[in-house]
Amino acid sequence: MKQLLKPFFIVALSVVLFSCSSRPLTSDREEDLSQFEDYDKLIVVESIETTEPEKRESPELAPSEPAQPPTAAPPPSPVAPKAPPKAAPKASAPKAAPVAKAPEKPIEQTVEDPAPPPQTSGPRQPELEDSEGFVGRRPLRDPFRVGERVTLSVSYFRVVAGTLDLEVLPFVQVNGEKSYHFRLMAKSNNFFSRIYSVEDTAETFVNFEDLRPYNMSMSIRESRQMKEIRSVHNWETMIVNYRERSLNRRGRESNRDFEWELLPYAQNVLSGTFYMRNFTLTPGKTIEYHVADRGKNIVVQIDVLRRETLKTDLGEFQTVVVQPRFEIDGVFRPTGDIFFWLTDDDRKLIVRFSADVRIGQVVGQVIGIEKGRP
Repeated sequence: MKQLLKPFFIVALSVVLFSCSSRPLTSDREEDLSQFEDYDKLIVVESIETTEPEKRESPELAPSEPAQPPTAAPPPSPVAPKAPPKAAPKASAPKAAPVAKAPEKPIEQTVEDPAPPPQTSGPRQPELEDSEGFVGRRPLRDPFRVGERVTLSVSYFRVVAGTLDLEVLPFVQVNGEKSYHFRLMAKSNNFFSRIYSVEDTAETFVNFEDLRPYNMSMSIRESRQMKEIRSVHNWETMIVNYRERSLNRRGRESNRDFEWELLPYAQNVLSGTFYMRNFTLTPGKTIEYHVADRGKNIVVQIDVLRRETLKTDLGEFQTVVVQPRFEIDGVFRPTGDIFFWLTDDDRKLIVRFSADVRIGQVVGQVIGIEKGRP
């Protein structure tokens, strides 16, 4: 049962601390291991044209303004008085207007959009989840920004073992719907790779409107194992399809396939880490939501414990400390002490975590933040 719970909330990284190999496992069967034809058919991902070209217009307009003096040169010539009056209003007025208005519109939107009037049209679905701070399934204040990246230094017995990155990538269309793109990357440093090497990546797409995840993909490259995981939340059939292909250092391949009932709005183990940031985290509250993983439906309970000032190399952060618990088949399972520190603001960035493992404790502390663009 512990092996089921470890992947949740980044704690999968602790698994790497109990072996003694020196480099990621490689195999000529690596390409075959990552082929999932049924997965590619169920999840169709397309890029969305970004607004970057529009943003680039304003910097291009600024350098082009010095080129306007040639148009201002005709006014000194008194010979042709008719042309300059017509050229002056046409040249100056239209060019000045776009430059002034273009930056202002996004600024106004970022102020107004996060705070629409509070509306509640009945209980939020599913009823298990807290409705404070939501209109329907959408949070009043979106905590995610494209380009967001939080880097945590991960330590074991106070020895830095590697880094963990949590990222928000550009929006995509998944099966025709606008979606978030979240990614987690874990990598051991050169020193710790002599003991156990880790190069793991996990990604998930989440519907923008109702926050339902479509999938989860994991690529695990470690000293003891090579593993590919694909899961699909099929919201039409309400079935989870889970496929796992792994290869150990002895060359033994193993496959695991699961299919089980999908509960409404259930998250996967990766999207669930980001999902908790949507909620209003007030000390004393308990947040609940469903997570589907490896044939099981899990109820995650997030106990909001306290507010705390966290000192880091980046400075001080005002944070909220939370502790997750897990309920499987109606029974709460002990998982050891796991705590998260999230910034006490609208973003709720994860800036620290600690997790008790079989021997010792794994700690992640923020060392870098890219807040992304509005």
